[in-house]
Amino acid sequence: RPAVRSLPAVKTVQPKRERVKAAHLGTVVSGGKPLYILTIGDEQYELFRGEKAAEFVLADCDRDSLYLSKGGVTYGVKLCD
Repeated sequence: RPAVRSLPAVKTVQPKRERVKAAHLGTVVSGGKPLYILTIGDEQYELFRGEKAAEFVLADCDRDSLYLSKGGVTYGVKLCD
């Protein structure tokens, strides 16, 4: 009777985090929805939640941060004062 061995657990590869230069400049309301003004790198963008800029999606926001998502990694950007 051959010995049965279990296979080793598959290691999941974590997505690589990159350094992102991002800043929240302000928020305005347009059409009853918040429009977020931010910079990613040296470019300025105006985004509604769910829109894409510079390969990042504005995935979510809460009272103190914006959350940008790219390649399965989420980056937090503190809201401006």
